[in-house]
Amino acid sequence: MIEVMRRRDYPGSAITIETVLEPGDNYDRYVASYLSDGNKIYALLTVPRGVRPVSGWPVIVFNHGYVPPDEYRTTERYVQYVDYFARSGYIVFRSDYRGHGDSEGEAGGVYSTPNYTIDVLNGLAAIRAYAEADPARVGMWGHSMGGHITLRAMVVSGDVRAGVIWGGVVGPYPDLFNRQGAIATAIAAIGAPAVTATAEAEAATRAASLSPGERLGEGSPATRAAAMTMEAPPANGTAAPPTFRNWRGGLVETYGSPEENPAFWASISANGYLADLSGPIQLHHAITDETVPAAASVLLYDQLLAAGRTAELYLYDLDSHDIDNNFYTAMRRSVEFFDRYVKGD
Repeated sequence: MIEVMRRRDYPGSAITIETVLEPGDNYDRYVASYLSDGNKIYALLTVPRGVRPVSGWPVIVFNHGYVPPDEYRTTERYVQYVDYFARSGYIVFRSDYRGHGDSEGEAGGVYSTPNYTIDVLNGLAAIRAYAEADPARVGMWGHSMGGHITLRAMVVSGDVRAGVIWGGVVGPYPDLFNRQGAIATAIAAIGAPAVTATAEAEAATRAASLSPGERLGEGSPATRAAAMTMEAPPANGTAAPPTFRNWRGGLVETYGSPEENPAFWASISANGYLADLSGPIQLHHAITDETVPAAASVLLYDQLLAAGRTAELYLYDLDSHDIDNNFYTAMRRSVEFFDRYVKGD
């Protein structure tokens, strides 16, 4: 799928301002739209006020996580996240994706089709052509499912200078197919003991001793084990989002399991193409994330280093999938990363 996506075009379209919203402190807000595969896709757009740089404002393409498509609203959710980036001097462009809110098309999920990534790549083309934007200074931020999209976009397109992913679904597809398998594989790779009830209890104890925001690579192997053994059911005992729960069956029926057809599963995993990544990546994950295990980010971090890529990983103790408790610390680090690799400060 990655190779197929690289062969197709993502022309985007001109951006249309649909609604002028109440402005932010130092930026203007709009509901905008663009075209993707013939579908009208809505997006939230913020534009800094003030003297526009000669080359245009730097841009952050913002990829939201799973929200039930029929409940999604362009101006709701992620309000603080968008505001923080917008106040930091960036254009923010947050695509709704097809089938979400008022956007046309069918919301078919992200793991079994490339459609949401296609929408983001067409949005990327659209915002790069926007008169206020600097097409050479574009970063991408993604949360959860949006992290999956961000990683894929950055191995398909060369137009993203840096990416930041929070709580991302960023494991290779065979490991996404079997989430517990990802943890066992990761722990085995660092020589940690097999996952047992005792090992999980010890890892939880070690996790509790971590400093908030401890950065991987500065801790002991136990730090990795703690991050990788915090597998848990989704928050509040609810089922995983339908797009995460149901995609396996259709792909297995068509292509076989990862054991039966490893070449196919490798071909759709962005993790196998990290040598072609368009820029540095910064990863953030709560060790106690109950929706997406921190193992996903730890695995990707190791793969990025093995591929010779620039990467950072921050782990947060006693926090949520949204990194609520360390929100401002994580946002500050995210902006500093974008300032370094996108804005050029």
